[in-house]
Amino acid sequence: IHKNVPIEIHRNSVIPVSQRHDYEALRPKIKKASYRLQKSVEEILSRKEGGTLSGLYMGKRLSRGNLFRQDGKIFEKKIMPEEGFSIAIAILVDESGSMEMSNRIGYAMEAVQVIYDFCRSLSIPVMVYGHSTHDRLNKSGSGYEEVVDIFAYADFDSVDGNDALRMMDMQSRGTNRDGAALLFVEERLLKREEDKILILISDGTPNADNYRGETAKKDLK
Repeated sequence: IHKNVPIEIHRNSVIPVSQRHDYEALRPKIKKASYRLQKSVEEILSRKEGGTLSGLYMGKRLSRGNLFRQDGKIFEKKIMPEEGFSIAIAILVDESGSMEMSNRIGYAMEAVQVIYDFCRSLSIPVMVYGHSTHDRLNKSGSGYEEVVDIFAYADFDSVDGNDALRMMDMQSRGTNRDGAALLFVEERLLKREEDKILILISDGTPNADNYRGETAKKDLK
């Protein structure tokens, strides 16, 4: 269904000053939420690496460094290393025009920023892409054709440290050919050796040229 559909990749090399300012204003909120997520998986990561998990309500061993605590979290336990915890995460965001409603795109961007910071803090490979469409003249000049736009905000091998700033450019744009964008991201994710997680953030309504209704919903599933 997506055969011969053209795709264009976009990645900003120059970050506007306004995006830097917007990110710095949002950064405390992102870091706070990311830290809470990191704490929620602390025990899982401890099982991967082994060591001591402290701050527990119950246990057989008292944690000397926590005996002063008034909340009852004064126990600790030894964690033996376990194998098998290795994941790569890909996030794809719908940037279609309908995502402007009720600031869906703004909330999506904030959610992605939290997940991205969470992954980077724990050295989990992560990529973040957005997608939409635009129309251009076809080769014959007799009409227009639809192009799928892929916005590459963060890649697994990014090195310039500006990916979080790039994500501030997420916005509602054209239409959404979700299936084509999913296939594009999937091909890159499948090259990873780790267990793979693909997260799609969307308002759930595929809509593009000859791509809507039950046909599009079936393809998206």
